[in-house]
Amino acid sequence: MARNEGNRRVIGGEDILAAIWRSEFEALAQIALAAALGGAVGLEREHRGRPAGMRTHALVAMGCCLVMVVSTYFARLYPYPQYGQESVLRIDPARIAYGVMAGIGFLGAGAIIRAGFSVRGLTTAASIWCIAAIGLAVGVKLYTISVGATLLVMFTLYVLHYVEGRVQKRWYKKMRVVCDDKPGQLERFADLLSERDIGVLDVSFKRDVEAKRLTITYQLRLPKREMLPSLYEYLDGQEGVYGVNLT
Repeated sequence: MARNEGNRRVIGGEDILAAIWRSEFEALAQIALAAALGGAVGLEREHRGRPAGMRTHALVAMGCCLVMVVSTYFARLYPYPQYGQESVLRIDPARIAYGVMAGIGFLGAGAIIRAGFSVRGLTTAASIWCIAAIGLAVGVKLYTISVGATLLVMFTLYVLHYVEGRVQKRWYKKMRVVCDDKPGQLERFADLLSERDIGVLDVSFKRDVEAKRLTITYQLRLPKREMLPSLYEYLDGQEGVYGVNLT
């Protein structure tokens, strides 16, 4: 039961402010643990040359842990039994977690980069989001869950990376070809793609009567992403082709 003794708030005969003072070293240990867990995951990203590495992950985990610790301390300073229904003050430590997990998406979005024909940084953004959750878990003293989740994240990044590399992938792209408006052009390019083991999933076209040009749009399935540059050069060098665009 909480009560006031002068200007001091007491719960169960113990001065809450004194209890918080004694637990500050524990809070620092929590932040250090969050930094270590975040840095461990960030080290893998650093090794692969990703934009968000060890320091970024460590700082995210530390920050999330710190705000969670502060939020839980506020709840201890202003317990609900002391501030009853007549008070407008309501401390909900979970609300800080909602705000952090929503806001961390902006940081993760900054790690996503479009590079040429591919998009990079999705895995890094996901790891930042996971580290934010782990930092919050450390902040509420869920140590076993925090360490276990970190091991699972590292397993996903390290081990499944090699498993993923052994799985045969299909790459889906859109190709737009601008060429002379002549009969049989759709079948002509479809045959050229088929010679390279590229599947045509869908095709559409638009005709420019005045310029006598045809714009053909193909939905493609490619066996390898590495063949995109050579495919571009191959089709761009064909007779009557004015432009090739791959997205």
